[in-house]
Amino acid sequence: MSESDNGMSWTNPVLGELMRFAQWSRTADDNATNETVPSSFYKALVRAHLADPDDAVALRNLGLLALTVGVSEWGVSGDDLPDDPRQDDWKSNSGPKQGKHVMSYDLGGVGISHVDSDELGRFIEFVAKRFIDQDAHRERFLVLANPASYRHSRIQFDQIRASGLCQTPTLHEDLMGVPFAENGHGGVSDKNCADWNNSQFGPADWQLFRTYVRKALRTESGQEWIFNSWLDRTWMKSVEKVLSTRGSIDQALANARVRNSSPVLADEALAESRDTDTPTKRIQREIDAYAKMNGGETARRRFGFIVRSINLYRHLANEAPLIGVRSP
Repeated sequence: MSESDNGMSWTNPVLGELMRFAQWSRTADDNATNETVPSSFYKALVRAHLADPDDAVALRNLGLLALTVGVSEWGVSGDDLPDDPRQDDWKSNSGPKQGKHVMSYDLGGVGISHVDSDELGRFIEFVAKRFIDQDAHRERFLVLANPASYRHSRIQFDQIRASGLCQTPTLHEDLMGVPFAENGHGGVSDKNCADWNNSQFGPADWQLFRTYVRKALRTESGQEWIFNSWLDRTWMKSVEKVLSTRGSIDQALANARVRNSSPVLADEALAESRDTDTPTKRIQREIDAYAKMNGGETARRRFGFIVRSINLYRHLANEAPLIGVRSP
């Protein structure tokens, strides 16, 4: 029997607390905007870590700051905040076409980390096992987890989406007749249809995908899969590698943002670390490594959010703000 609204609770109560500010519920949809978290939530994360730096759970939970502020571009509220590196009063940059949401399934990827590629394949397998009762639906759904089904033999969210929007008919309701949240997400350009449209899939596959991914994202276990995967794959990997080079949480916050886009560039930044490096120099190396992607455009756009996560952490740890780091 598939999983449904069965009274589950959060395995990680800190994540459960965060979800109070994520516009999530068991009827939520992919239409959240301007997610904003009070600074008191992050203060508790930082204080728990500083009280016992060897506490693995507290260190892991600190990744929620990295993910929501540095990666997903959510806002922060509170009376006692430092100057905003983006000069935007710590407002959220999250909306229909930007930022990331816990209910994302219609644009960009799945969940708060926009799960894609091989990780998306693993999530599809999880959803098939836990949330699909009908054998025919499960069998077809699992085709989406097979790299051989994709152009270039690489699992890609955009190929599933393009196959649903570049072909006809366009389906706007799930398999139970309930409308999807599509407002403001836009379509697919002619160029991207040429690049991503996959003849192995069609509108019915896009409908099937969204039906069961939305169902999973409306559960605690579905959300915890997404969060735990990012914390393991990105945050803890950055923490372990940064601390092994005698770096700091500051650098881990920056490295996790780089790693979210390119693990290769994140590791490249760390390969040049020196014991004598100042925090500013270490963070600058992370930014410079990130700037090797897309001619620096991605790093320039996300620079303010990276420094936001660092200076929020430093402020809550009673440290002076980071200065001297330059945008590409």
